[in-house]
Amino acid sequence: MAADRCRVCGGAASGELCGIHLEAKRRLEKHFEVWRQRMGVSWQEYLKMVQANPNTGSAVREVAAHLLEVAEGGTG
Repeated sequence: MAADRCRVCGGAASGELCGIHLEAKRRLEKHFEVWRQRMGVSWQEYLKMVQANPNTGSAVREVAAHLLEVAEGGTG
């Protein structure tokens, strides 16, 4: 995918993610430390838990899926 396209949705992006998915990634990263401390989960476990949560928004769920794919050796 071109560098000016979001790796999640293919929309216009100034980097690897569009604005919506970049904000979703920031929120995932921001809240991970709290989950890690309280629940003792790894990054991948956290992403899977976020994906499974029915209250997770679609953009966050999409970014979690993308990050899991990258973490598991996919091209993302």
